[in-house]
Amino acid sequence: MVARSVRAAIDHWEAVEMPVEQKRNKDTAKTRLATMNYFAAYVGETRIISELRTADVAAWGLYRISSRKNQHSTVKNRSGHIKALFDSAKRAGSYPREWENPALDPVKFTKVDQEARAKAVLL
Repeated sequence: MVARSVRAAIDHWEAVEMPVEQKRNKDTAKTRLATMNYFAAYVGETRIISELRTADVAAWGLYRISSRKNQHSTVKNRSGHIKALFDSAKRAGSYPREWENPALDPVKFTKVDQEARAKAVLL
């Protein structure tokens, strides 16, 4: 397994897999890249991608819900873009193939949980 930073994994996705995405849908490819960049800024671009876990993706999702006022459905959609980053890292050998993708379904909070967490962040 190759130790690769989050930024290097995004650069790999952009060079290798983004051209394929753009053939299908240019707007989705742009949104996916932007979401990956937001995620990298949140978790730290220099962190090794194999060190990231579901808790990191879930924390990013909660951050998006509480501070950026995104709807739960938007965050769940965006986590699909993060899932693509981890899938790409697995194919490139930067993330262990036997591990489950941490972005499969990390945002599983009820509305009550979301409201309580949003209030806690604002306090």
